[in-house]
Amino acid sequence: MTGFKMHWFLVLVATVGCMEIVSIPRANPPPAKRQSSSMTYLETKDALYLFGGYDQKSSSFEDTWAYHLKNSSWEELTPYIYTFPGKRSSSGSFVYSDEIICFFGGLGENGPLRDTWCYDVSALEVLVI
Repeated sequence: MTGFKMHWFLVLVATVGCMEIVSIPRANPPPAKRQSSSMTYLETKDALYLFGGYDQKSSSFEDTWAYHLKNSSWEELTPYIYTFPGKRSSSGSFVYSDEIICFFGGLGENGPLRDTWCYDVSALEVLVI
């Protein structure tokens, strides 16, 4: 494999169970190319949140990005308090509340991880649990 291209697609699922796949336009520069990242949709913000992953050189990321569906723009999120808990790929993610998304485990630079941390997207705070 000589490389991979970055394509963003959104899968829209209607209440009747039909599925439509559409290409996502980009108003701002997107995050770096990556694979095995974690992504979660937060309905109250109408945004997708992307964390971690690794690139084709197996270098891991510890950044968090928001893709705002309303204006098709990317935003890199930087917390005011605490730093992210380290580079990783293949972590799980879930919505905890209207403003908080959480991530669990994944693969760190020294092997599997089992930590849980949450990110308050309004306060830009990282909470380690």
